[in-house]
Amino acid sequence: MTTVSDEQEKKGAKTAHCVVCGRSLPIRQMHEIHELRPALQAMIAEQVGDIDDQSLICERDER
Repeated sequence: MTTVSDEQEKKGAKTAHCVVCGRSLPIRQMHEIHELRPALQAMIAEQVGDIDDQSLICERDER
């Protein structure tokens, strides 16, 4: 399965935007929202608002 991160890497993108903190970080430090536990996904959606399964979050914010 190809993820947003894989697509961005193919296009030459080296960074991506975190929906939680707003920082642009290396793609290797990002995860798609759908990879997180459902309770964490719900908490992020409540705080951030408009997200989808391909929204990215940095490793620091997923803790």
